[in-house]
Amino acid sequence: MRRSDLINSIQKISIALKQSNIIEAVTPSQKSKGDMEGLLTIFQTYTEYSKAFTDSERKILKIFNLDTLDNPKLWTKIVIATESESRDSLMKIRSGIRYFNDFLPGIIELLKQDHVNYSDNVINELSTKSNAENKSLLTVILPEEGNEISSPERLIKVLESINLLYDAFAIIQNTSNNDLSVAAIDSGSDKSFDFLGAAKLMESIKELIIGLWDRVVFFREKKLSERLDLITKSLPIIEKIIEMEQSGNISPEQAEILKRNIVTAANNFISAGAIIPELTEYSTYNPRQLMTPEPKLLSNATEEQDQHITSAELDEDDVSEEEIETMKKIIAKKSKKRE
Repeated sequence: MRRSDLINSIQKISIALKQSNIIEAVTPSQKSKGDMEGLLTIFQTYTEYSKAFTDSERKILKIFNLDTLDNPKLWTKIVIATESESRDSLMKIRSGIRYFNDFLPGIIELLKQDHVNYSDNVINELSTKSNAENKSLLTVILPEEGNEISSPERLIKVLESINLLYDAFAIIQNTSNNDLSVAAIDSGSDKSFDFLGAAKLMESIKELIIGLWDRVVFFREKKLSERLDLITKSLPIIEKIIEMEQSGNISPEQAEILKRNIVTAANNFISAGAIIPELTEYSTYNPRQLMTPEPKLLSNATEEQDQHITSAELDEDDVSEEEIETMKKIIAKKSKKRE
């Protein structure tokens, strides 16, 4: 789980607990059988919040024994149980809520990066503490499933892709290109980069990436090389550059460089298997499945450990030279297949 995901998940749970006032319902001394309507209101309020919980929130809730809070069976028990029964059965839940409320706010403060402001009111919104006018963030995520880890080349492709796109749109929109920066880097189950730049340019990049995604979905049955060619040739920005060349706003040489850079950036972004959070809003398809990176840009952490068998580790008294050589050949063959 990435740092930003963890912080946002804790904030979502905290809001649900506080807004529903659920601690009152699980405290026997506060509960009255005559207040059944109030208990049901608390349950309904919390349940509405919990509908928006992702796997990240549910994993955190389970750690604190709070994963049953939206289960009707628990609330039936709360309503019909005697005060003595409630005290015993709800002790873990009550303790979990108190631990969550007392300790997690302090812990997430330690996780926050000093130069980034995390909003408590708007979930998933990050802004720089400088609050620079006309600036905005673009978050790019590199999904990593299971034991997968990204190669340096994959990271380079993404950084280069955003840099090329920013430069290209700055030329097209006749504005400065020297204010792009990496505001935050995060990792966990995935890796992510938060790029900070001029709002207008960042919005243009975001629109282009969403356009890429639409074309990835449309050409999803094609092979990767054919898909990349079809996607890049159909981008509206390429037509825009041709129009600018024909109208004399840019030279033929500059137009060719712009087209080449945008095609390179688009290919790098797709081949790296990069995504942005906004993609989930535009399609029923899962971006993590369709935007898979080239195999060579990922390696398996467990398999990497298996490969690090040295001659010294093989050179045991009860192992012959012939067996050592055979083992080396097997490892080499396995590595070749993986490539």
